[in-house]
Amino acid sequence: MDFISPIIGWISPYVIDPIRARFRVLRKVRENIEELEKTAEKLDARRNDERKKLEELKKQEGVEESADANRWFNQANKAVSDTNSLRTEYDEQQRRGLCSNWSCLSRYQLSKRALKLKQNVDKLYEEDPKSGWTAASTSQKGMKLDTVSMEGQTTRETLKHEIIKGVLDDRYVVVGLHGMGGIGKTTLLRHVHEHFVKTKHFDSVIFTTVSATPDFDGIRKQIAKSLGFENCVDDNDVKERLSRAKMKFILILDDMWETIDLSEICIRAPTKENGCKILMASRLLPVIMRFVIRFTERDSLHTIRVDSLPSHEAWNLFVKKVGETLITSKPGIEALAKKVL
Repeated sequence: MDFISPIIGWISPYVIDPIRARFRVLRKVRENIEELEKTAEKLDARRNDERKKLEELKKQEGVEESADANRWFNQANKAVSDTNSLRTEYDEQQRRGLCSNWSCLSRYQLSKRALKLKQNVDKLYEEDPKSGWTAASTSQKGMKLDTVSMEGQTTRETLKHEIIKGVLDDRYVVVGLHGMGGIGKTTLLRHVHEHFVKTKHFDSVIFTTVSATPDFDGIRKQIAKSLGFENCVDDNDVKERLSRAKMKFILILDDMWETIDLSEICIRAPTKENGCKILMASRLLPVIMRFVIRFTERDSLHTIRVDSLPSHEAWNLFVKKVGETLITSKPGIEALAKKVL
């Protein structure tokens, strides 16, 4: 009889236990479906909450639904739909009765599908929202601007890097360029704008021209477009969206003649805490000073003076613009050109 014990020991884990497990699944078909429904209800509520959050972020900050969000919502929709279908199938089998076509095999398969679906629903419910299920809008980073080449202008390249360094310095909220008209402030701002559009330091890079007679409606629309709010209904809609936007931005204000209030453009004031920055240019340093002290401390401002190009860089630029052939076409033109320069 000793040879029987090993056989029985083998039969139990490989034959009896699987059969016992299947009978447990079979007996608990109703319980398994009810547990599935409870979990699916929680997933459905979570799905609706996440959808509302996402739609609100789309409205406020111009974000887009990420690929991860799209996958999660599609899988959650399918899981909830499959749960409803399984319940309908169970109710239909119940109406047919035990003595009809609802065999033990059908009951077992239905219960097993409920268990498997519940595992999927649990997994989806526990999944963490990746960055709020959102992705930055492709138009949110910053608009493409035409930039004048600074090739051969070593002084300007050095100044550009000084400006970028000032913007990234946590001690400063505002970097202000000042210098005479036509000196090259706008060119520098556009190159810095291009730099930050290519980097990931800011969620949005905004460039707008203030001018001597500011068009605040136009400025607000330009800022809204840079933030991804391209479908605004009217100016009131623009103002509301700008005031509620929470993304990290750098606002570049060119050609400021008089100080303005940030409330005029409905954008939140940058601070050291929120990481937002302003880069601006004006002919007059006092304009920059008066603008800054309206919303932050004086030591949060870093000013940079833009001077004329050194004589050799100025000459190279002049020749490039006018054309070397013209300058050397007749005797005396080069000497006259240097006097003009």
